[in-house]
Amino acid sequence: MLLLYASKTANGAVVVAALVALGVLAMSAHSDSTRRVVLLASVAAAIGVGQLILFALVGAPGLNETLQDYFTRHFAIPDVENPFWLLLRRDVSLVPRFLISLAMQPIVLVVAALGLGPLLLARSAWATMWLFAGLGAALTVAIHPVLSEIPRLMAPAWVVVGFGGSLVILPLVGFLAKRGRSLLSGS
Repeated sequence: MLLLYASKTANGAVVVAALVALGVLAMSAHSDSTRRVVLLASVAAAIGVGQLILFALVGAPGLNETLQDYFTRHFAIPDVENPFWLLLRRDVSLVPRFLISLAMQPIVLVVAALGLGPLLLARSAWATMWLFAGLGAALTVAIHPVLSEIPRLMAPAWVVVGFGGSLVILPLVGFLAKRGRSLLSGS
């Protein structure tokens, strides 16, 4: 994560934010793995803060510069005054168009629900970690709010959907294989 943050600031910030959010959620869960998740989130937060301090000390570009790059069309126009406020406004303005785009592709919603549903129903720390990994992809979109880029930026979330779907598909395949063997053997 440290290398990701050093090489791609926005993606590193997304991972830190997702893990810290997971830690905050885990503190209210009171499960056996809560301590481990909170520790992971604490390490992520320490890496994020450490990276901010290091970037400030060496004068390296940070998230502010990444946003300036986006809002100034790769520095072709003067810097904007508050890129974080502009980012929030841009994110909010994309939501209706994104929802309309999703409504036009119901198969995407069905497949996502079939994959994410088992993870939501698992209600465990490991499933929550997977869900937050998918959330990381959504946060990447929030950092880079370009409607045409959403499919590419959300691609990692499909790994989460596939994993969640396998929680249903693999046992089903096992059941069908066992059933098929018993039918073939005449039992």
